[in-house]
Amino acid sequence: MTARIAGLTLLAFCSTSALCALDSESHVAHSKTISVIYDSGKTVDAKTYYRKLDAKEAQAKSAFHSTRNLSVPKVRDEGPITQERLFPLVSKTLRPGEPIGITSPHIYRPFFIIGMDSGSIEWMRSNYEAFAERNAYGVVVEANDWQEWQLLKIEALKAGISLSILSGDALSGIYKITTYPVFVMGDL
Repeated sequence: MTARIAGLTLLAFCSTSALCALDSESHVAHSKTISVIYDSGKTVDAKTYYRKLDAKEAQAKSAFHSTRNLSVPKVRDEGPITQERLFPLVSKTLRPGEPIGITSPHIYRPFFIIGMDSGSIEWMRSNYEAFAERNAYGVVVEANDWQEWQLLKIEALKAGISLSILSGDALSGIYKITTYPVFVMGDL
């Protein structure tokens, strides 16, 4: 609190267990006229907390400034951005492999991760019924062609499954996976 309130005596916690009175012309953070009203004997200097906050703020500023040097991929200037322009969808961190299942806290609706490779598509088709029973949806992380993606999406919808596309690189970091297909369900 750094605002001044004329004609008032402000009470503020100046440490974890001390209550201080500030005159009306003082700033809480920089007051030279702090009067300790109560001290429990367990008082800790508040400066230690401010130092930690200042260090966190400096770290956050540093992280923000380091993002300025990131390269942004060039987008073809061919009119409005459409889903078609996202293809080919390629993951740098995920590749096809053996199907696995993982649990994760805070997942309220199960989902599965696949690519457009034959192994993923066969796995998805063989599990349509189980996915529909669990109200699971699918996330495609690798696809070469928009038209093939649309055909697969229509096929899945007929089986009661919705599919969407998403960056596999983001999912691999969140769920610590390197291969797909993957079935992700809540940790209930």
